[in-house]
Parts: sequence; structure tokens; C-alpha cells
Amino acid sequence: ITQTYGLDKPIFVQKGDLVASLARNDLVRLKYKIQTAPGRPLHLRLLESDPSAVQVVEAVSSMHEKDALVEGALVLFPKSPQVIFNVFAVLQELPEGLQRQYTLANFTSPEVFTKIREKLQKAWDASGGDAKSGRNKLISTKVRVRVKGKFNQVDPNQANVQVLLASPDDIQ
Repeated sequence: ITQTYGLDKPIFVQKGDLVASLARNDLVRLKYKIQTAPGRPLHLRLLESDPSAVQVVEAVSSMHEKDALVEGALVLFPKSPQVIFNVFAVLQELPEGLQRQYTLANFTSPEVFTKIREKLQKAWDASGGDAKSGRNKLISTKVRVRVKGKFNQVDPNQANVQVLLASPDDIQ
């Protein structure tokens, strides 16, 4: 079986060197078989004897510092003991039913970043909070955003690729 996944399924791999160069949110094409145990959740076993068992379709590291234009549902990571303010992202639909979310940020000016978050919060609040729950996040069912900026992906373990915005005007 060959399938493209964003590595969001448990995959058993004995030869770590086959996946050592992958980053979170890379899109890959895998050759695998379904393991019989454990039965749930579904676990896959990489066909490590096949030299083409892991093929990178899109490496998020290749996006770093490139122009970004992303559209999708607005995502809210609510303020928590670990995060001092609400964090927003955009959830982009990808081919084959995949999704990737991009955290929205500005690291050059705290004042601009505050204005960006205020604009996103205003849009969130205007929707009446109609959202579906995700793992540690809420996904708006009413608010779609289009953002332009620069992709930022500096660490292979980074939770999400970031879109660095220059101003609130980069959000529609």
C-alpha cells in the first residue's frame, strides 16, 4: 500500500535512518503494511526492505523564508498556563484530504504582533465562537482567513510552520 500522509498516524520503523531527515509536517509517500497489533488505533509498519519506502513529497524546511499566501479556517489555541495569550493559526486544506496549520506571528515588533492578534480575536469574537474542537485548539466553522507573509520553519520538531506577518493588513 502506498499513501501520502502528514505523519499523523503511528508508524513502526526499526531503521531510524530511513526517517531521520524528516520534520514534523513534512508530506511523505510511504510504502507500508497494516499491523495486526495493536488493533486500535491503526498502526502501520514501514516496508523497510523497499528502497523507495519513504519518499518526501514536500519538505517543510524548503518553505523557510519563502513568500507565503495561505487561506483556510481560523484556528485558536486558547490562552493557557503554558501560553500567555491566545495564539492563532490558519488551517490549510491540502490535496488528498490532508491539512497543515500555520501559526501566525510577528517577531520583529511586539506592538505589531499585538495588533495582529487583536484583529484575529475580533474576527473570532464576531463569529460567535462557532467552532469545532481539535486537540488543544478550536477550529472556526465560520471564519476563513487569507494571510500573506514569509514562511518560517527553523526546527524539524517545530509544531507548526509559521507565517510571519508584517502587519495586520496582511490578514484578510
